[in-house]
Amino acid sequence: MADLSDAANALVGAIAAILYPQGTSAPSLTGDRYLVYHGTPEAVTLATDLAAGTIHVSVFPEARERITSVSADGEGWEDITASGTTGTAARELRRQTRSFAISIRAAAHDRRDAAAAAIDAGLAAIARLPLADGSVAVMRYESSAQVDAEQTAGIYRRELVYALDYPTTQQMVLTAIATTITNVTPAVTGAGFATVTVTD
Repeated sequence: MADLSDAANALVGAIAAILYPQGTSAPSLTGDRYLVYHGTPEAVTLATDLAAGTIHVSVFPEARERITSVSADGEGWEDITASGTTGTAARELRRQTRSFAISIRAAAHDRRDAAAAAIDAGLAAIARLPLADGSVAVMRYESSAQVDAEQTAGIYRRELVYALDYPTTQQMVLTAIATTITNVTPAVTGAGFATVTVTD
């Protein structure tokens, strides 16, 4: 089922795909090396990586959140997977909107700006973001800010904020009927048995 971490991880995946459109084994869109992750950077690792030319892109959920809809009415189950004799159904219980801060940190302002421009343009083109459980988050741009406070430490930072309206879902396992009784012949009087025809 989708939750806050699923939404953040989907956003991380989308950013990585923007920066590495041909996969991580090929050069990035800007030619830089990137680390894209959910969470906040560790200070020593960040300093070492930036000095080596790596750009950090971190995704972190902001505190503000609002419920946008509630739909748990016992209905709305939809099949989402099927394999052999089992499958999965899901229903949406509610939707919530959460803002996510995307922090781009680089050792030079021009490299930060190029990374931020690529990420912002790529995310702006995504209206619906698929989540791991098969549900979809609706994404929209909220704001952007340039943070100069860390320049003395050699960190040039840009904050992009995107809001994801994503569902909280419930899932259940479905089991297919493997054997069906199609015809039952009543027992013969006094014999105490019945003839059953079974088809798979």
